[in-house]
Amino acid sequence: GHVCAVFEQLFSKLPEYESRYASLFESPIAAVRPPSSNTSRANYVFVEFRDATLARTALEMSGLSLLGKSLKVNRANSASAAGEAEVVPLDVSPLRAAGSLPQQGGPGAVFNDQVWVGNI
Repeated sequence: GHVCAVFEQLFSKLPEYESRYASLFESPIAAVRPPSSNTSRANYVFVEFRDATLARTALEMSGLSLLGKSLKVNRANSASAAGEAEVVPLDVSPLRAAGSLPQQGGPGAVFNDQVWVGNI
């Protein structure tokens, strides 16, 4: 729902995403899953992106706003860090310049293709 919509909106504003991915995928997100535990009060979800570049870009979006809350975007504990130095995120500076993201970068998290989104 809301998590997909906010990421789709932000990615669609990135010229680099539009030129490289828009014709390939309807959404940068492959799946959104709740935590596997039976915790009914979990305030996070796992988001699987179409590729590692998109996931790495999502990490740069930590601090994005959803329904008045500042969301945390971090690497999922289950995600592999193999090859993390090779993955370069898309340029999110247009979003920072427009005020859609905080001026500071992501939390310093590393490569993965699955992230968790908390404080939702």
